[in-house]
Amino acid sequence: MLQQDQSEAPEVKDLAARFTDRVWNHPEPGPVDAYVTPGFVGHFPGTPDVHGPAELLRTAADLRRALPDLELRVQPGAGGRPGLPADGRHRYAAR
Repeated sequence: MLQQDQSEAPEVKDLAARFTDRVWNHPEPGPVDAYVTPGFVGHFPGTPDVHGPAELLRTAADLRRALPDLELRVQPGAGGRPGLPADGRHRYAAR
């Protein structure tokens, strides 16, 4: 079992929250480039792999068009780690 240094937990949660908000909730090129390297490969169910920041931005923008009321929020999950499990209401929250 991995032991997490509790002093890093707030920093990790803040990073996950900023990434989620700036990439998925408000997709714009600058923030995506700040969080995703050109070598990024995203594997999302039912879609081809997403390569690099530009494709991730396009994927996030497509998702926003399909589900304009979608809001992703990072909340503590199992063991206090940040998570985004689906709750079925186009909002993603840990229970």
